[in-house]
Amino acid sequence: MKKRISVLLALLFLAMPLTAFGEAEARRDETVYAALDPSGNVRSVEIVTHRAPMKDEAVDYGKFTDLKLLDGAKPEEQAGTLVWKKGALDRDTYYSVTSEKKPPVDIAITYALDGKEMPASEIAGKSGEFTISLFLDKTDLMTQVSLVLPLERFSDIHTDGMKSVVGKNTRVTLTHLG
Repeated sequence: MKKRISVLLALLFLAMPLTAFGEAEARRDETVYAALDPSGNVRSVEIVTHRAPMKDEAVDYGKFTDLKLLDGAKPEEQAGTLVWKKGALDRDTYYSVTSEKKPPVDIAITYALDGKEMPASEIAGKSGEFTISLFLDKTDLMTQVSLVLPLERFSDIHTDGMKSVVGKNTRVTLTHLG
């Protein structure tokens, strides 16, 4: 009889879904947007975060400003943290913050006019074959770079990425998969 009960309990545990014993790990995804000046220096950083629903309390740490709730539950701001009390994350939540933290990818930009490398400030107002080269560091991350080139100044644009015309501009988008 004891052997039957043991076998029955073992089968019962094998048939039960494991998620019944605890909630899945909290899912949090973020996208970092960095605006750069012509030299590649960071002008601003915006981080857009998605938090999946969860029952427990959740905390995000970091130095940030300008919290904008895009959709979902509003957190409490407490000394460098965002806190969602237990049960507050009852649906998908999206928010953005401005950060002074350096982006996770370093980008170096070089410019050349007619094959001669020079600073962007020296190229302004000149014509010729203009080349922009981007060099990424920490290439294990997926990185997308987007450039906006006014059609009144740039023509015959060739790229390894995608290009599209949006109004009076050509948007060039390059994606590097880490």
